Amino acid sequence: MIKVKKIDERAVLPTKAHPSDIGYDLTVFEKHKEYGNVTLFRTGLKFQCPPGYYLEIFPRSSISKSGYAFAHSVGVLDPHYRGEVFVPLRKIDKDAAAELPWRVGQIVLRRVHELSMQEVEELDDETDRGEGGFGSTG
Repeated sequence: MIKVKKIDERAVLPTKAHPSDIGYDLTVFEKHKEYGNVTLFRTGLKFQCPPGYYLEIFPRSSISKSGYAFAHSVGVLDPHYRGEVFVPLRKIDKDAAAELPWRVGQIVLRRVHELSMQEVEELDDETDRGEGGFGSTG
């Protein structure tokens, strides 16, 4: 269970359009601050995940028709964060206008995997890809 606190009466609790959907739609209702062509939008929501989990925020596919894009690609809500969740959007079409309220994103619950990092002199083996970077497979 994810605990959700509404801190503004205009806030909308996240919902799924279909039971089989992975993400819960996240609605913004008001502009908060602007930084050049990036605007923070309010959700009016705070979250608390169950122990061992955190939330990721992704854009909904319909954002591609809006003239906006997520300013951070994917947002990570650390499990200990208790503040209001904001969605940063970058205006990519100068004529775009955000129609509020707007189901702009979706939240997905993820399990925390605790790992450690070990510095080594060499990695175990070579691969077919080797050091090929972006576009190296065609």
